[in-house]
Amino acid sequence: MKSLYNPTILYALLVFIGFLNYHSFYITFDIQIAPFLTLGELLLSFMPLTIPILITIAFFSFFQLAGITALAYNVKNPMDNYDGDEPNDFLFRIKNAPKQIREVLKLKKWKSGLTYINLLIFGIQFLVSIFLFLFIVLYPTYLIGSLYPESSKFPDSTANSLWVISLFWIFLFDSFIIRAFKDRQNYKFLARGSLFILISIGVIVSMNRKHAFDILNCQPTTGVDFIYNGQKVSSDSTKMFIGLTERYLFIRDISKGKNLIYKLEEIKYLEMESIESNELPKNKNKTGK
Repeated sequence: MKSLYNPTILYALLVFIGFLNYHSFYITFDIQIAPFLTLGELLLSFMPLTIPILITIAFFSFFQLAGITALAYNVKNPMDNYDGDEPNDFLFRIKNAPKQIREVLKLKKWKSGLTYINLLIFGIQFLVSIFLFLFIVLYPTYLIGSLYPESSKFPDSTANSLWVISLFWIFLFDSFIIRAFKDRQNYKFLARGSLFILISIGVIVSMNRKHAFDILNCQPTTGVDFIYNGQKVSSDSTKMFIGLTERYLFIRDISKGKNLIYKLEEIKYLEMESIESNELPKNKNKTGK
């Protein structure tokens, strides 16, 4: 039963995240996207996120398999991973860095290669600890900046970089999780998984809102031309292409603050082109009916 239960929960989670990917983008334009999605689109709504999901899982799996979190621990004897009642993790190394440096210097075994290796490992872990600790302040700041780009001064790549930033965020809070669930492996795994899911959802929402605000600020990434009911419709400085589903195409009329929704079955000679630096490229993808 468990072999059936776990994949079902995982698939339901993927469908939820996939639908959230659609919803968080279109709701910025006051579009309730659910009625415009087919059942197939809903069940496979996570497919557009396949690459980000695989990249994130790959990084997460690599860190878990390589034992990055456990570098500060005695892996052979897990119960010795604590200095008294305090775990010997990245946060511990930040607080006790001066003391540990003095202890290494007192060894006076400078001809030993192991001493230099220990110094190198400690230095790397200390720098990484500071780097991760800074994200306590930086990550919420970047997240707010991506949610409200019209009032922020952050670069456009902020939203895209959140996938990478969130990975460090996960392992920073891994220290807190280890401290909170010292001898409860099941709770520790659940806490790590929940943190990973929540951060992924936050990143998806922030990236979609960033994309939506770009369109509302007349910075679209795609232009369209097509024939609808015998009339030519083109995206321009006032009409911005939002996106399309299996059956509908969405355009935002900036001047009127309204959304224009077209049925794809009534559209002919659809042309879509990428827009970069306010210039339309020569290569176009065309479909006709």
